[in-house]
Amino acid sequence: MAAATVEVAVGDKKYTLGPITLKQMAMMERWAREEPFRAMRARLDALGKVDDATRERLLEDALEASRDEGRITAALNTIDAMYKRLELRLRAHHPDISDDEVERVIEAHGIDALTRRLDEVDGEGDGKKAPGGQV
Repeated sequence: MAAATVEVAVGDKKYTLGPITLKQMAMMERWAREEPFRAMRARLDALGKVDDATRERLLEDALEASRDEGRITAALNTIDAMYKRLELRLRAHHPDISDDEVERVIEAHGIDALTRRLDEVDGEGDGKKAPGGQV
């Protein structure tokens, strides 16, 4: 039995998003654990030149945050994380999809609507699947 998918169209192009895979879940967890380091880099860039003690403190803070399960869970529940999950699911079926196309699909159908539909495919929704997995 094939896994359920969600199919969407933007103009005359059709896109398929499938159920989340274990590999995609691992990629999302890694992405969330790397978030404190991305934030640290942004802070360092904004600060410009900093002394070694400040750099070390920022690194320690990022390392601690990357191990904080509450922060990881919070990071996985952001708009950025929703976008990333949708992007991974699109790229699984459309490996050559451009960043612009990913954005067009998400904008055309709405991040909340797509996420709700995919939650249903994953068995996390209200159990009411639309016929044919159409959005």
